[in-house]
Amino acid sequence: MSLGSPIGLVGVWFASLVTVVGYQLTGTSATAQNALQAVVRAAEAGNRDAQFALAMRFTNGDGVFQDDVQAATWFRASAERGLVEAQYWTGLACVRQWRTAGRNDGVRVVS
Repeated sequence: MSLGSPIGLVGVWFASLVTVVGYQLTGTSATAQNALQAVVRAAEAGNRDAQFALAMRFTNGDGVFQDDVQAATWFRASAERGLVEAQYWTGLACVRQWRTAGRNDGVRVVS
């Protein structure tokens, strides 16, 4: 994946975050750091399961700072590769965004 793509740029940003603050600030073991870095590499390489796992980490703040925007980015990447669970979570992210924006008129499908 090229660094010019949004996902590639997010991966570079995330790898920097992991190196600087990620698990190191939470005091988690080197094994957990290595596991997270492996997930990041697989997600950047286009593995839909790794993208989903990374999105869940951002959703829950599991070893990284909780970030709904990053979570939605990785959910969408995984959903575009056909992972049904990611499609569901991408839909939830859309609904949450509408509610946060004060939209109460229902959800419409946007292509």
